[in-house]
Amino acid sequence: MIWWKRGVFSVISLAGGFFSLDYQVLAFELLTGKERLGGVEGMPSVLRQAAGAGMFLLFAAALAGYFYLIRKNASFLPMYQGEEEKKRWKGPRLEMLLQLCVLATGLVVRFGYLLYIYLPKQFI
Repeated sequence: MIWWKRGVFSVISLAGGFFSLDYQVLAFELLTGKERLGGVEGMPSVLRQAAGAGMFLLFAAALAGYFYLIRKNASFLPMYQGEEEKKRWKGPRLEMLLQLCVLATGLVVRFGYLLYIYLPKQFI
């Protein structure tokens, strides 16, 4: 993959990992029926649970589409030179692994922010 494409995908992965934690918490609160969310107390519990499940499915579909784009933009590099049946392609797998690690880094950064900056201010 070209260096600028890899950079764009890395920035998107980092931002996606950073903000997906809040999205998943909101979906989990809707799914479990927590009443502390503003503006959804009037929703019936079945609709609230369906919205939470739909949010999880939407997140999974967005993640699958994102990794599909990475796979389509990755260049194919032959791992082995030799017989045709022994050729394996390593380019897309390595790019997807790299972006998955950057996505996980964004999640860890957001979790660290919540633990060390946001939550201590809430208890003071």
